Amino acid sequence: MNLVDQIIDYVIKHVGWDALSDAGFRDQETLKQYISFQLIHQNLMYVLDPETEAVTGVLISYECDEDEAYARFEWTVPNGKKCIFVAQVAVSDSDSLKLLAHGFLLRFKDKKTTVCVRRGTYTTMKAHDIAKRLLTQTEASL
Repeated sequence: MNLVDQIIDYVIKHVGWDALSDAGFRDQETLKQYISFQLIHQNLMYVLDPETEAVTGVLISYECDEDEAYARFEWTVPNGKKCIFVAQVAVSDSDSLKLLAHGFLLRFKDKKTTVCVRRGTYTTMKAHDIAKRLLTQTEASL
């Protein structure tokens, strides 16, 4: 199975088709195009199990302006860089979550307003603080 299909199966399993439908995905083909689009534009991070090579985590996020963050996805690359939109996070284990948190902080070095959709509603989140806290907890446990 190719990577895109693995990610699609993983997201459907861990997010659920009802939530994906609410987000505007009509079918798996639309989801496949969206995931492919985000991969091409380097907005999708993923973690693979080193032994099985199965997907264990997915993070889709990108910089944009706030009006773009609060708007429906338009199949165009956002022009702005004033905030970060976290479109999806799905993880199977704490190691994957920590790797994605580390990747998020490497990619988005500057702390900015971060927007996500939670329970069908757009809301702000403190993604940088959350990611740093996850990594600090890891260091403290070593």
